[in-house]
Amino acid sequence: MNLFRRILFLIVPLFVWTSASLAQDMLPLESLQPKVEEARAAVKAVAQEIKADLVALIPSAPGWKCEESNRSATTEVFELIPSVHVHCEHEEQSLDAHLLVDPSTSTVFCTSITHNQQGIEEGRIKPNLFRFFEGGAWQVERAGVSLQGCASEVLAFTAHGSRSEASIANGPASIDAFAQALLSSEPEEVVVQAREHAEAINELLALLDDQSRKFANMIETSPNAEMKVVRPSDALRMGMTLPLVLGSSPSASTTFETDGCRLSIEISASPVGLHEAKNTGLRWASPRSADGTVRGAYITRNTERLKGRVNQSGTSIEVLVDDLVLVRVATPGNRLCASDPDIVRRTFDEILAKNPSTVVMP
Repeated sequence: MNLFRRILFLIVPLFVWTSASLAQDMLPLESLQPKVEEARAAVKAVAQEIKADLVALIPSAPGWKCEESNRSATTEVFELIPSVHVHCEHEEQSLDAHLLVDPSTSTVFCTSITHNQQGIEEGRIKPNLFRFFEGGAWQVERAGVSLQGCASEVLAFTAHGSRSEASIANGPASIDAFAQALLSSEPEEVVVQAREHAEAINELLALLDDQSRKFANMIETSPNAEMKVVRPSDALRMGMTLPLVLGSSPSASTTFETDGCRLSIEISASPVGLHEAKNTGLRWASPRSADGTVRGAYITRNTERLKGRVNQSGTSIEVLVDDLVLVRVATPGNRLCASDPDIVRRTFDEILAKNPSTVVMP
């Protein structure tokens, strides 16, 4: 399981709730993307500077040989976070490890380790499920053939071993030796560098905040409805980890009732959302069929501006606009709104008329 998914199991995403009257804070409709890209470049530059020192923190444990993996450069999110992936080999075992600089993830891991320790002390958790290692700035735990650790409220570490029959039969001694060696690494220099990265990240998050607010301003809801806006800076302060924050921003969404109909709306240019719509599952944002083709319950949209699908019943529209922004409008459960059958189409057209792609246009 990769680090991104590991975090999903350890923390419930948090969001900031704001009034539907966000329109009063509306900024001029111009693209912030040039500033966002400039801020991203600054963050990447700092992350790259720190990466060399991170590699030096990978432990030199007896019998282990580690080589850096290119996986650390495969996602847009982790290009913004100082991190390094390594693959390590031992005659008895192998490990795929990931070390990164992120106070939010470090806090999650430390909290998890402390929770497990307390659970054992209180009798809620079986003591043979974990082994704990502490030394220097580090806290590390092993569960089976996997490790996770944290240091100085800045560094987070995770590693997953082979689950082959031979590796498991050899026992965890080699993994324990790896964890013990990690305790001797000294992260002080990286901790100092992390402050510069935090400053650069905060500037980027402020711009993503503004883009999310602009998306929210394009959604017209019923009176007194609440808007759920992913405000990256606030979500980070409330406990969401940085990889999740960067992966889900910018975006805005809401679910509300109007005239007896329940409607869900989402506008998003988040890296994870765009990747999933284009490349995973039904790949509905990368249609291979001609515009207007009927496939099951859906009608394909495949024009120069719009790529996606429309439910024939009129209960949902999900479209990638200008290859930049996802717009989803749907009635929960795909139930047709009897009092206003055209509400999904009309709401989508109103959003499209406001040119949401302008917010993130290069």
